[in-house]
Amino acid sequence: MKHMNRKNNSWITNGLIILGIVLFSFLIECFGFNWHSVFRANDPQVFDFDKNKEDIHLDTEEILVPLTEEQIEEIELNIENAKLLAKVNGEEYVETIDPTLIDNDGVLCRKIYSTSITLDISKDYYIKKVLVTYPSEDDLGYEIVLMKDGKQKGDTFYDSLNYRLQKSATNINQSADQMIVTFKTKGEFSTAGLMISINNGFRINYLRILFLIGGIFAIAFVIRSKQLFQRRLELVFVIFSLIFGGFIILFNGTNQLSWDEYVHFDNAYRASFGQTIQYTEAAIQMKGNVTPSFDTIEEREWLEDYTQERNDYSVADIKHQQRFVQYNVRAYLPQSVMLAFARILGLPFSIGYMLGKLGNLLFYTLVMAIAIRLSKIGKIYIAMIGLLPTPLFLATAYAYDAVVTAFVFLGFVLWLNEILDKEKKMKWYTALAIILCFVIGTWSKVIYIVMMLLLCFLPKEKFDSKWKSALFRVGIVVIVGMLLITIYKSPIEATGATAELQKSTEFLGDKRASGANFEKQIKHIFKEPFVYTKVLLRSLKNSAFDYILGTSTWLLYAYVGRFPTVFAVLSSLLLVGGSLFQTKEDRQYKLDARWRILLGIMAFGMASLVWTGLYITFTKVGANYISGVQGRYYIPFLLPLMFVFKNNKCKLNISTQNFYKIIFSILIFINLYGTYVFFLKPHCF
Repeated sequence: MKHMNRKNNSWITNGLIILGIVLFSFLIECFGFNWHSVFRANDPQVFDFDKNKEDIHLDTEEILVPLTEEQIEEIELNIENAKLLAKVNGEEYVETIDPTLIDNDGVLCRKIYSTSITLDISKDYYIKKVLVTYPSEDDLGYEIVLMKDGKQKGDTFYDSLNYRLQKSATNINQSADQMIVTFKTKGEFSTAGLMISINNGFRINYLRILFLIGGIFAIAFVIRSKQLFQRRLELVFVIFSLIFGGFIILFNGTNQLSWDEYVHFDNAYRASFGQTIQYTEAAIQMKGNVTPSFDTIEEREWLEDYTQERNDYSVADIKHQQRFVQYNVRAYLPQSVMLAFARILGLPFSIGYMLGKLGNLLFYTLVMAIAIRLSKIGKIYIAMIGLLPTPLFLATAYAYDAVVTAFVFLGFVLWLNEILDKEKKMKWYTALAIILCFVIGTWSKVIYIVMMLLLCFLPKEKFDSKWKSALFRVGIVVIVGMLLITIYKSPIEATGATAELQKSTEFLGDKRASGANFEKQIKHIFKEPFVYTKVLLRSLKNSAFDYILGTSTWLLYAYVGRFPTVFAVLSSLLLVGGSLFQTKEDRQYKLDARWRILLGIMAFGMASLVWTGLYITFTKVGANYISGVQGRYYIPFLLPLMFVFKNNKCKLNISTQNFYKIIFSILIFINLYGTYVFFLKPHCF
């Protein structure tokens, strides 16, 4: 009876805490984020250039803007690919001239028109938002300068207007009595149809409220939870993975912010259909990477309406594909299932798009939780890696990385369990499960199948007889070899190259990289093996810290941004501290030195393969550097690397529960900072 009363009291207490969190979050939204709207309220002011031009001053000039190195490289790459395409088609290459490009004393510039419009507000007005509506035929950028008493106040605000939406919103949150808006356009600027409005309206932002509720709940959970951290770490991982992963999905909406997300969306979208694919205009724009993006809550709502208006299946473009799901597309199936589910329910395009990413997150969370649950040691290693920003971000985007990471981790955990159970024979279904994990995990990134060779080093005592042991090892080598052969056929979807260019070995290589050629680069390596070895070792050495402990692997949100360097200290403390210091539970098992050496060799070998693969496919032939390697490529083999440093000498004098709470507290801080600074504030305010 007393136990029941305590349980009921606990439910009541938790319910009151949650209610308090919700009310507190609502109050912060009303009187914190909307402070100026409550206490400095003003009526909106609209400047309609078609109705009147009072208080408006306009000035236009032509200017030359030097191109950046990246822009010049992009132009050169497009020319190179156009020449290749003409060559493979047997056509003469004809160069197209861009009249806006001008050589200004040896500096390549683009000619643009700069039109400045001065708006007199007539009083000290607190500007929360500036809304611009303009029927432009091209994308354009604009700058906003606030003036007060004839002097510039604060920094210049920069924004852009997408011609598809024909309107834009800019967050200001400053007071001024005059405003100068400067438009940058390719052609001469006309004010016809232009409307600029300013306001300081009160608005409840439900996304901010959800962030406050989720963030405060995460902190309260760590404080109040007692036994869950020690007994069911996988459930703790699930809770935080869904909270912070859900934040990223929700705040990103239809923005494509991950690496090549438009390509991965197309793969998932195609796999969500059978033999007949229905491409709506919204889906076509998304896979073509031309869908407008948003950086304010208003633009988000406009974009949701825009995509839904173009999500009409009655006028869809019909394509056909084979019934059999291609090998390299199967990793997208969790995303595809949710896309199909949203389509069946008739949900808006923006909701369906987010549900596709949610399918990726749910699948990643489930498989990682299973790996944590089954792992005999190092459970916290998996949880740490899984909740660091970059791996979690990849699980919230259209990408195959999450499936690769989760299944490779699970396969490794099952292998490690067999190593730790020295006296126990390996069951056939365990061997099959390990093989399937590695095969499924490397569907879209075959290079990681090399990690399955760890099975060849299982002790002979794990088998019933010598011939079974030998047969098993031969089978593993054959499977790995057969899958590695498929690397030679570079996936067209991943490279962005056309099918024509991929048919001939002369054109093999990633066409996003200038001068890359698969066949010629391999010949160069065999011709100059020592030269390439020097390039490889130098690349590995120079990138070691950043790619193992730094921001490039753990604290990078693709095109969104990178955490400040100081956060690398936190990630390093987590990874190094988690590897070196062992709890009482982890000290129950000892990992012999020979296994730690093997894992170290494997990690070094995988890193070398990653760099070599990018040298062959993504780097200019004969270059003394390697292009295209990203820290995220290290993630699948960094879990085994953590076990290299596992030892039973570095003991902790605190309980396992408190040790895990400290680690999760740091992870919560990192993720709250990341989701607020990189997603919520820049896209949903």
